[in-house]
Amino acid sequence: MCIHVLNSDKINLNLGKIPPSILKSVILDNNNNKNLFLGPGIGLDFSVVKINNKYLITSSDPVTGIKENIGIYVVNLCANDIAVSGNHPNFFQSVILLPKNSDTNLLKSIVDDINYATSKLGIEITGGHTEVTNIVDQPIVIGTAFSAVDKFVSNKNICEGDMIIMTKTAGIEGTLIIENMLSVSTNTSKSYKKKLMSNLSIIKEATEAFNTGYVNGMHDPTEGGILGGIYEMSEASNIGFKLYLNKIPVSIKTKNICKKYDIDPLKLISSGSLLIAVNPLGVKIICDKLNKFGISTKCVGEFSGKKKIIVNENNDFEELNYEPIDELWKISSNEI
Repeated sequence: MCIHVLNSDKINLNLGKIPPSILKSVILDNNNNKNLFLGPGIGLDFSVVKINNKYLITSSDPVTGIKENIGIYVVNLCANDIAVSGNHPNFFQSVILLPKNSDTNLLKSIVDDINYATSKLGIEITGGHTEVTNIVDQPIVIGTAFSAVDKFVSNKNICEGDMIIMTKTAGIEGTLIIENMLSVSTNTSKSYKKKLMSNLSIIKEATEAFNTGYVNGMHDPTEGGILGGIYEMSEASNIGFKLYLNKIPVSIKTKNICKKYDIDPLKLISSGSLLIAVNPLGVKIICDKLNKFGISTKCVGEFSGKKKIIVNENNDFEELNYEPIDELWKISSNEI
């Protein structure tokens, strides 16, 4: 891959992920290395390097907008990106950037959370880097997860007619973040950490679904939420979709929080939920299997055609021609 900067007029960038249109115009996926089996792209959570008869699945993620339990978030986000390949993440390393005047208690809390999360998920820590810098005003942790595997699936494999299965509910991570902002005390108890782990991880449902043989693609819907995640899957596969809003499950807690702050739960960061593109023959098999593990599922639409169609509660059609911006950026800890 090489970086290509256009000579056209500059565009001011908003907070959050860089929009796909800008990524496409600035970053070119030039696959000049025969070992780069799957390079970067819109809607792809990981890259793949072929080494002998194995595939090295790798992905990186930063955590920038969270102060508490940041180590748990970063491990889960990176692990989820590997899991959507259909495989269990095996290794993890991190870069920890601390603001000036930080102390060892802050560092220890982050490292303890990373150790806790990797231990619970069965992931080995391979190393990393830690430093104090006056460039940041709050801790930033960047993680990388990777695994060597025999097979995988990516969103480039999505087929015409695949059904869209969604697990759990919309806006899971966003709800947790907002709850954390609302909390007067810091959430460092073991019970709260356990809650984070059970809510954020999608490893179980991703690997179990993949093992049925009916999965053609999966996505961890981070920024932009459920709508953003399905949009990205569509971009990766070059296949449109029809999404039924009234079928997307949203918890009462998320609905109440979103109503209070006038934000759309379907555009709220949704790590902890999993989007699965499934061969129609495997829908019932996957849903039944995941339900046995206590993981709720819902068929919310299908991939078909070229247009990205949203069907609202009144059965009116709307075309989604842009990637949704995450609603979490509308609010901050100062506003709550």
